Amino acid sequence: MANHPVLIAGEWRKAQSRRSFSPENPALGEKLPGEYPISDWADCDAALAAATAAAAVLRASPPDTIAALASEVDQIVCLSQPEPFGAIGAFYDDFRQLEDEDVRSILAATSRAGRGAAR
Repeated sequence: MANHPVLIAGEWRKAQSRRSFSPENPALGEKLPGEYPISDWADCDAALAAATAAAAVLRASPPDTIAALASEVDQIVCLSQPEPFGAIGAFYDDFRQLEDEDVRSILAATSRAGRGAAR
């Protein structure tokens, strides 16, 4: 019987581990259908990395975005939310969208400059 997938970073994927378990209904002691993966450390690391990335996005979200999540979750815990909350773009004269290739070029130039300064 095939294992159910695991949900990590919003995507269903095959677990890294080949180990699995068959669940039972605790009230009746009956075996439930399906096999479920016993996640290994690679799955746990991927799930924790996804949760860390999601937390970073949530921390940077304005209050109305966080409030919109209330209907989707049981509880939201926000340790810090600055008031007034504003967009980062308000602090820059030029905050236009860059193309991926522009970002790669800037990163490559910065990397080359850093290597030259270290010599």
